[in-house]
Amino acid sequence: MSFFSPLTTSGFICHLNKVSSKPAAAQAKQLKTVMERTTAWMNDHHPDVRIDPKLFSRSSNDAGAVAYRISGPDENVLRAIGEQVKAALRPIPGMVMVRDDWGPRVPRMNVQIDQAKARALGISSEDIATTLAARNSGIQASVMRDNDTLVPLVIRGTASERASAENLANTLIYPANGGAPHPLSAMAAVSLDFEPAALLRRNLVRTLTVEGRSTHGTALQAVQAAAPVVSQIALPPGYRIEMGAEIEDSAEANVSLEQYLPHATVAMLVLFLWQFRSFRKLALILAIIPFAMIGVGPAMMIAGEPMSFMATFGLLSLAGIIVNNAVLLLERIEEELAEGKTRREAVVAAAVARLRPIVMTKMTCIVGLIPLLLFAGTLWTGMAVTIIGGLMLGTLITLGLVPVLYELLFSDRIAQWAARLTGRNNAQAVAA
Repeated sequence: MSFFSPLTTSGFICHLNKVSSKPAAAQAKQLKTVMERTTAWMNDHHPDVRIDPKLFSRSSNDAGAVAYRISGPDENVLRAIGEQVKAALRPIPGMVMVRDDWGPRVPRMNVQIDQAKARALGISSEDIATTLAARNSGIQASVMRDNDTLVPLVIRGTASERASAENLANTLIYPANGGAPHPLSAMAAVSLDFEPAALLRRNLVRTLTVEGRSTHGTALQAVQAAAPVVSQIALPPGYRIEMGAEIEDSAEANVSLEQYLPHATVAMLVLFLWQFRSFRKLALILAIIPFAMIGVGPAMMIAGEPMSFMATFGLLSLAGIIVNNAVLLLERIEEELAEGKTRREAVVAAAVARLRPIVMTKMTCIVGLIPLLLFAGTLWTGMAVTIIGGLMLGTLITLGLVPVLYELLFSDRIAQWAARLTGRNNAQAVAA
């Protein structure tokens, strides 16, 4: 939990590490109750402190974190656009901690020195600066030795003086030459103004980041809910809105995945062609991959898991497992054909022979993933749900689909069409 006080601009983080043998879902429910109770107590007893209770994230951003980066030259325009983005995020159910990283403007006291009056009173700008520093932040007057440690002695105004900015004009300024002190109002005009607490830049451009965190859904769902309102914001020339936080991390991870996935796919296709020496068998293997994903969607919806990077990783692993099933069936079919059986008999015999070994292997895999689903934490949940859901339905579907596709692709009509296309006789086409 992080605590922040806007009055003192200070904060701290309280780390709660609960050791329990209960499943991850039960632990998350208990921690949610603790966070809700802590938030209610802090709001009742310390309303001026901002509290942000959340589970520690295993990535650079919190789960469900949403960030809109608004870039442009003018501070007021950026703040106006930021308020519109905040207004789009706040009505979303479960959206908390909606704020920007610039914060509110802070008060500032402007001291305009009349140099003519100051010289007439024998006071310099340095005298004024030293006196005001002693009144507010303090100045070091001497040091005190504590054994080998030198402790600075700081002179500073009282808490009541520093808390009352209205009395700044009545501060007595002492000349360095030892003359009589004079109030600051006798030589300077004091006025109250406001300035930004921070002006942050990204790539040398002023950038205001509006942040929020969804507790009821994923970052993508929150962005989609706010999209109709955010898309209606009129951006002046020279201003733009970019996405950050979890959306940006996901996009970067997908870019890295897309960079190497084509190379791996081409290598896999070459290996299949080298193994089977048949384009139709390669087409059969590629055709069953989409059907293996049928069980993934319902499993993700039932578990309430987002399509995270680990879920994508599980999806790729699932595709490899289903392809392995098809390869085993195809090899068995080839063995049955080599024994002299007809194509229909070979397909049926191979499906019956491989049914039990494949189903038992996949059931063992599902049982082995259950501890990962229940006790390994939220990082691995998405991958476990994806593989379990895909294996439960995808295995049975592909076991029935591979024989059907084999019978279809290697039928006499397809063989004759392949023979006409390649100029080979029917026997060679059937073998291919």
